Amino acid sequence: MKHLNLYMAPAYFFFLLFDFCLADGKVTSFIKRIFGLGISVISVFLLSFLPFLLSSSSQFDNKIDGMKSEFQQIMSRLFPFERGLTHAYWAPNFWALYNTLDKLLTVVLGKVLKVVAIDEKTASLTGGLVGLNQGTHTILPSITPLITIILCLGISFSVCFYLIVLSGKTKKKGVQTILLAIVHSVYAFYMFGWHIHEKAVLSILIPLSVLVTCFSSSELSREWFRVFSFTSIVGTFSLFPLLFQTKEIPIRWTVLISFVLFLRHIWYSVPEFNNSGRLFSTFERLFLYGLILIEIYQVLIHQFIFSDRLPFLPLMIVSFYCAVGLHYSWLKIFSISTFSIKEKSN
Repeated sequence: MKHLNLYMAPAYFFFLLFDFCLADGKVTSFIKRIFGLGISVISVFLLSFLPFLLSSSSQFDNKIDGMKSEFQQIMSRLFPFERGLTHAYWAPNFWALYNTLDKLLTVVLGKVLKVVAIDEKTASLTGGLVGLNQGTHTILPSITPLITIILCLGISFSVCFYLIVLSGKTKKKGVQTILLAIVHSVYAFYMFGWHIHEKAVLSILIPLSVLVTCFSSSELSREWFRVFSFTSIVGTFSLFPLLFQTKEIPIRWTVLISFVLFLRHIWYSVPEFNNSGRLFSTFERLFLYGLILIEIYQVLIHQFIFSDRLPFLPLMIVSFYCAVGLHYSWLKIFSISTFSIKEKSN
């Protein structure tokens, strides 16, 4: 029932195409297998949607009109393009960086250079509201749903095709390959999707946590554990604004600190990781220390300085900073993914 799983579709499409439909290279086998695969996919969609379509059609004189009306209702809820590009609290993705840049340019050009008039429309992105067509950009070009669809499909299909074709040369495709493709496919939709919720970062962290356990090579295991640890800490911190009540602050601190200590315990106790140096690089350690400073600012300092003014500023800082960390993590994951697949061919 959750369309979030569609983020994985490009990974499964290419994996099944190359590993199943084109497995033996025969045209007859390809036609037979892709036909069977298509029937199974269509059957699942029919089983999912048919009860809703049939139940609604009884309310109309024309059953076809009833099914069409119900289908439109379902699609409008699964794909809410009438909402804004970003959620009330921006998910830390590419659009958080884009929105922040637009906001900074607006302030600089409006208040400093007096080029742009700052009004309610200009502040709509940081209003903390979700509404129709919320969040028009002031300086940068406004983003439409079509642009996000092109970016999501283009990037996810390209990366999944590259990884699966590259793994095909090793003749050892398997669970590692499909997990690599899933992680990158979901990452692309999370980074460039329309109206992405902040909790969708879990769709990256869950397959990534499984992927970490799939490599027998000590060197690969170390690199995957490092990148998983960094990504999961940044991704978890990005969810902190959802726990905004004062009584919830100790809970989020306790959960994240316990998780970090658990990761450190694994790093220094698992034999494969012995004598592997620090868990994080210098840049990663400095970045994670920055999370501590941001938490101190949003919990203690912001209210003291601004009182009730600029309530969205701490949220914007968290979104922007975590977006930088998650982009860094995605690039690192792609680098390790390519290395992982090439190593399998040796």
